[in-house]
Amino acid sequence: MFRLSLILLTFYEVHSITTGLQVGLTEQIVNDFKNSSLPYVLNKLTTVALFKSKQFAVADGVLKVTINITEPRVTYVNADTKLTGVDFIGQDQFLLTISSLDMYIKFYWKYSSMLGKDSGTGFITIQKSSLNSTISLSENNGALFFNITKLNFTISNFQLRFSGGESARVMNQLAVLFQDNLNKEIKIAVESLINGQVINSINSQLASGGSIVSLNKAIEFSYNLTSNPVMTSSVLILNLAGVFMAKSKPEINPPVVGRTTNLTFDPTSSQVQSVFSEYSFNTLTYAMYASGYFETTIDSSNLPANYSYLLTTNSLNSLLPGISNVYGNNEPCKIMCGATQAPTSVINGVTPSMPNGFVDSNLQSYCKVIVISAEQTAITLNATMIMSSAVYVNNWMLGGTIEYAKISSLAQTQSNIGNQTDLTGMMNFINLIINATLPVIEENMVGNGIPLPSFEHIQMTNSNAVAEDGYYMILSTPVFNF
Repeated sequence: MFRLSLILLTFYEVHSITTGLQVGLTEQIVNDFKNSSLPYVLNKLTTVALFKSKQFAVADGVLKVTINITEPRVTYVNADTKLTGVDFIGQDQFLLTISSLDMYIKFYWKYSSMLGKDSGTGFITIQKSSLNSTISLSENNGALFFNITKLNFTISNFQLRFSGGESARVMNQLAVLFQDNLNKEIKIAVESLINGQVINSINSQLASGGSIVSLNKAIEFSYNLTSNPVMTSSVLILNLAGVFMAKSKPEINPPVVGRTTNLTFDPTSSQVQSVFSEYSFNTLTYAMYASGYFETTIDSSNLPANYSYLLTTNSLNSLLPGISNVYGNNEPCKIMCGATQAPTSVINGVTPSMPNGFVDSNLQSYCKVIVISAEQTAITLNATMIMSSAVYVNNWMLGGTIEYAKISSLAQTQSNIGNQTDLTGMMNFINLIINATLPVIEENMVGNGIPLPSFEHIQMTNSNAVAEDGYYMILSTPVFNF
């Protein structure tokens, strides 16, 4: 039912905002969106009066009757969505057609003549009318901007009724003499209201809503437009920043790289197709790094019971000669590890052993061996860690599992116990500890998952992800709720 393509592409540019997210919307998905949002948009016609006052005159001389119609206000408006449509016409424009539009308008009236004066209320019923509008799209300060280039409101069934005063019956008889002119004024006023306050209200909401959405306490996501939309006969394409940022250090152009992706859009897909490229993935891991996601501490509290004996000065003495002499025997220790720079990741496609694909990451890190009782770092080591992870999407949450992680190289940078460290043995020891505590490391990195961007009135359901070389394909179904 829903046909939308969200294609996250990578174009790393040094001096301009990178396009990290490309959104393609087919006519079908736009029509589904229209069906849900149209009542919400049309309701904006009820917020103000169509005009302040209009005067109409019937007859001349002593028979002259002057009628003032004041503050006509739409109190009800409805369109049969089955008789509406959105058609892409290219050149960044689309045609919105409403073939059956009903309105109920309340107004106040006053009349004066040689015979006297009177006043009351009145009602206009408009049925099965039509509205055709050509709308262009552009980018304005990072937000989507609508502009009506052509608008025609055709009133098919116009009924005018007066009530409230003693002269209401006479006014209803006189109505036939001026209702055509009132019809024209209502047409002009409705077109002016749509082309003015209604479209301005929508643009103001788009601009004031901002282009950054918070994902959790630490990370936010930028989706501001980086260029004007492009519309073909079958798809509307929005080029967006699509950058994950650390709230503590927001960078719209973070220093990351990744392969670009340019897939063929599938206009027949029944789900949202999100192509999540390496560039966008690396902006996420950069934001995670800047937010401290890659910091972890391993001690007896999170080691399996049969491993806890390894973290004492006596057990470590063969790998770190002198640690027992400096800090005493059987003193408990802990290992604190963290990243020294953001990891670089490569997304790989499906293999027989990895049916959902995997991500290879290279992480420059440090490891400190800390003697707990002394509250002192015995030694600091710089390490290169390689990881392979499986990424998944569930309930519009990005999660992952670490398939393996190991230190591939190790170098000593600081020591309070001399320079006799067995680096090869220490590397094997740390890898043993890492493999024993992978669940702890996973929990520190992603916990229950990182929410993907969500927007008011739109819920993404039935989401899942499959990796291809250079990108993740995320499939999901949008549900609109206005």
